[in-house]
Amino acid sequence: MEGKLRNSGIEIIGNVPWGTHFCQFYQTKEDLMEILVPYFKAGLENNENCIWITSQPLEVEEAKEALRRAVPDFEIYLKKGQIDIFPYIHGYINEGVFDSERAVNGLKEKLNQALESGYEGLRVTGDACWLEKEGWTDFVNYENKVDSVIEKHQMISLCSYHLEMCNATEILDIAFNHQFSLIKREERWDRIENSGRRRAEKAVFQAAKDWERTFDAVPDLVAIIDNECRIVRANRAMAARLGVTQEECAGLTCHRVMHGTDEPPSFCPHKQLLKDGLERITEVHEELLGGDFLLSVSPLYDPDGKIMGCVHVARDITERKRAEEALKKAHECLEEKVKARTVELEEAYKALKENEGRLSEAQKMAHIGNWDWDLVTNRSHWSDEMYRIFGLEPQESGLDYDKILNYIHPDDRDYLENSIKRALNEGSCDSDYRIISDNGDERVVHAQGEVVFDEENNPILMKGTVQDITERKKTEEALEKMERIRIKEIHHRIKNNLQVISSLLDLQAEKFRDKEVLEAFRESQNRVVSMSLIHEELYKGEGTDALDFSAYLRKLSEKLFQTYSLSSKNIRMYMNLEENTSFNMDIAVPLGIIVNELVSNAFKHAFPEKVGEIRIQLQKEKMCNEVNRSLFSLIISDNGIGIPEGVELASFESLGMKLVNTLVDQLGGKIEIIRAHGTEFRITFNVTERSQIPVGVE
Repeated sequence: MEGKLRNSGIEIIGNVPWGTHFCQFYQTKEDLMEILVPYFKAGLENNENCIWITSQPLEVEEAKEALRRAVPDFEIYLKKGQIDIFPYIHGYINEGVFDSERAVNGLKEKLNQALESGYEGLRVTGDACWLEKEGWTDFVNYENKVDSVIEKHQMISLCSYHLEMCNATEILDIAFNHQFSLIKREERWDRIENSGRRRAEKAVFQAAKDWERTFDAVPDLVAIIDNECRIVRANRAMAARLGVTQEECAGLTCHRVMHGTDEPPSFCPHKQLLKDGLERITEVHEELLGGDFLLSVSPLYDPDGKIMGCVHVARDITERKRAEEALKKAHECLEEKVKARTVELEEAYKALKENEGRLSEAQKMAHIGNWDWDLVTNRSHWSDEMYRIFGLEPQESGLDYDKILNYIHPDDRDYLENSIKRALNEGSCDSDYRIISDNGDERVVHAQGEVVFDEENNPILMKGTVQDITERKKTEEALEKMERIRIKEIHHRIKNNLQVISSLLDLQAEKFRDKEVLEAFRESQNRVVSMSLIHEELYKGEGTDALDFSAYLRKLSEKLFQTYSLSSKNIRMYMNLEENTSFNMDIAVPLGIIVNELVSNAFKHAFPEKVGEIRIQLQKEKMCNEVNRSLFSLIISDNGIGIPEGVELASFESLGMKLVNTLVDQLGGKIEIIRAHGTEFRITFNVTERSQIPVGVE
């Protein structure tokens, strides 16, 4: 508990805050009084209420006599009740049995009385020599319980233990429940710190409980499987689907409970992962689990980097598969109808051209109309179906060109006019565009036309058909939307799986203290995070595979800065990034890992004094229109101690730099080191530009 420091009276300890709970191991009565007498003398002189609970080898009268010799006004303190000395039977024992509740509640009552009487707080000591072996566990639990009370209140507590009554294990139990311990060695008192072990383990225990709640809250079927295909852990959803408890899942072989086989089947993704160590995502149908599942497996590694099993995540997609199948059948049926209708229309149009029975034949065609346009007189002729498509009543003569344009969607008028201009030069046109019918409905039509030329090759007539394809377009857009959603879901799942792996690495790292092992875990986590951020950005984006790489770099750099902030708070990072730069995953993933490795190396190695600057620059250098490719440069630099002359890229032995070289080669790029004023890595690579299609135009 924070607050004003109190004089402990013990030279080796000095001042301590309220809430201090420590212990003393002694061998003789003299050792005991050597600590307790100055401890209580300081408490009395500083207006604290003092309680001394005695036991063999020091009785109540001996304790009082020792204090009389050390404290001049002891009788005054004793008379007014500032100090109370009594045997353990009045403090710990109830009807001959140790009563922890009575002891804890008595301590709280004493504190309240002390504060009400005007004392600063409570100073307590108790000797455990009276304790029998069979009551040891209860007393250790009491110490743990009373520690949580003391640390929150205006109390200081010193617990005394005779070394002859404690074995090695019991000494560890005692030390664990106290902030520090006093022990006399070679006639000198030593202070042995607990180093926060108890609080750290409380935090770990809480983190483990939080992880357990998360693990069981996930609706997907999640299991951790070892190299022998045995289930190590299964979440609540997995156990429920298997019809057993989570405890009963442990030890079951996954191929028996999931596939109903004595050996893993050939398609088993876990079996394949054990061979090549690669993550997998696949769709499977499992009769024993009763449905279709999107299954992902991700490797788990032991501290030596060997695969020790995998994380198995199965998402039930049975209902989605049924919906997709129904939609697929509906789409196939619609396609057949459209194909049949198109064939019929093409045959009818051919017959119409041959027999000049334009109107009678065109009206037999569903949702298709024919037209001709006299380019000399600017007069047109429409079939009845043409009028119906535009929401008009049939009339003898068609609309002139300017009136027709009024029914074309404003955003598509320029496109249609350009299409007609090309047709007048090339002889035909074929285009889709939107119209606004007379009743205000927006429709999508497909138009085909041919141009008739005179003997001098001047255009004199255009003729063709218009088909209402609104419903087909809606179906196509629905399918495209489903596909975009499906791809975004995949990115989301991959991101979540990578985050699960990162969390598992974090939990695994807590088991180790070796700095190299912990650094290896942190590097692995950073690589996983760099890939996870890509899938997170793709999931948030409008497209399916294009990533705003500049925005991604800012987030990745922020993550790395947070990771190293405790040890590198005086290191600054600056970025100069090309805006509106989108890369697909083939470019973004290796670039993200390269940035992660080089920036991490700068944080770890470039600044021995933990002060400096890291700069990241991404820019487009030039573009070659003939091959439709752009040259980019990625520059990562620091003003740290630099890399010695003579050390070449190929000579780096670290996994990170080998990975950087491999990924640059994968990109078909080049990397060079510039050693002036620190270290600068300059990476150049080419990116193919993708064509853009205007909205509403095919």
